[in-house]
Amino acid sequence: MEETANFYCIDHIIRHYIMMVAMAPLNLRERESQVLSLQAFQILDLLKVKRLQRLHRESYLGPLQFEDDLRRSCAEFYMELKKRWGFTPVKWLYMN
Repeated sequence: MEETANFYCIDHIIRHYIMMVAMAPLNLRERESQVLSLQAFQILDLLKVKRLQRLHRESYLGPLQFEDDLRRSCAEFYMELKKRWGFTPVKWLYMN
């Protein structure tokens, strides 16, 4: 139950980050902004699968604390986003 809540909260935080970045003044045309948002949501979906696989592989270690899981998930998302977009997006505290 706690793992499900953690998964939902992390997903919500990253979705909020995507919306914030999509609305940021990056001097992009609307179409370019839409493409970047779509790519970000595709990355999020891909990383959700990878995260579940990783948690399953590491289940013998016991449950991960929420902050550790959040920091790890956000950092993975940020690095993948940076690779796909080709530039450094806005950072949040957990994106380091």
